[in-house]
Amino acid sequence: MKRILLLSTIIAATLCYSCSDTNSKIEGTVKNYEGKKIYLDHIDINQITKIDSAELGNSGEFTFKVKVETPEFYQLRLKGCENIYIMAEKDSTQTINITNPAEYEYSVEGSTLSSELKKVVSHLSNARKRLHSIYLAMADEVDQSKLETLKKSASQTILDQIQFSRKYIIENPGSPVAYFVLYQKLHDDYVLTLPTNLNYYRAVATNLDIKYPNAKYSKFVKNHVLRLIEENTNAQLNTLINTYSRDLPELKLKDSKGKEFDIEKLRGKTILLDFAMITEQGTVAYQKELGEIYKKYSGKGLVIVQVCFDKSKILWEMAVREHDIKWTCLLDENSVNSKILTDWNISTIPANYIIDKNFKIVGKNQFGENLSDYIKDLLK
Repeated sequence: MKRILLLSTIIAATLCYSCSDTNSKIEGTVKNYEGKKIYLDHIDINQITKIDSAELGNSGEFTFKVKVETPEFYQLRLKGCENIYIMAEKDSTQTINITNPAEYEYSVEGSTLSSELKKVVSHLSNARKRLHSIYLAMADEVDQSKLETLKKSASQTILDQIQFSRKYIIENPGSPVAYFVLYQKLHDDYVLTLPTNLNYYRAVATNLDIKYPNAKYSKFVKNHVLRLIEENTNAQLNTLINTYSRDLPELKLKDSKGKEFDIEKLRGKTILLDFAMITEQGTVAYQKELGEIYKKYSGKGLVIVQVCFDKSKILWEMAVREHDIKWTCLLDENSVNSKILTDWNISTIPANYIIDKNFKIVGKNQFGENLSDYIKDLLK
């Protein structure tokens, strides 16, 4: 799966920013930074371009002027400090007062978008710091109970960031800030991973295309979503071709105890094949529902196989124990880049297949009472 980088790798653009041809003003002050420089950079899709700089005198004041037609991403850069992300808007003046540049302490006046961006970036920065602290503690911890507590804290931090990001997009799908939220990272992967969060990408793409059709970030996310849909369609066609002469695609993984699993060995069984991410927020109810299906039908011949695409093996193992999973539970450590998702035509998670004793798929994505009734009729 292709990866897209937002605010850490960014294409150079040739822009005109003369004082006589500007319509957006960025001013403010920096405390305790006298005699040093503050820089203004423009953030495009693939590159950051230095636009201007200013010497900070005794007052710490600075003023920048740029020309924009739609809201655009910029950053204020001070040596040795975290960058401050802002959005320049047409016919506006915003004031950024930086009280403690080393600790990312500043205020915004005159720009709702810059204020929203500050909230989003601060939340992400705090999550990163918490995770870093937790992982450092885990590396030195030998007490198993304390280690489990740290793992839970790490899991909750990740889930909180996912929930925060989803909520922001639901409430602000047409905001340029939502574009930033889509492509933010905690570590090496996006907070909103694909394909699990494809609907959030679609929502932002649709709304930005309506509100800011000419903005580069609007075009980028729109093209990204179209490409994802096309790739998924092509993958489905390839799978149909490749599996035409076979009963089912291959599925070989290791379970939570390290035992080799091959779905071929289940020929003659009635199978519920479930695809999930059990460390995700909101999976407790889903796993409980699966547990009820297991209790009701495992003694009558149903075999449940759950394939997980969670990013962390440690957190996955913890979730297996917490959910008291008694059925076969497998982890694909390739996560959302897994070939299994392509082979089995899975575009959203959770998903499931019902496979009969003839090793044929007879049902797909049945949940709740529908799933129970489906299995009940199949086991008669």
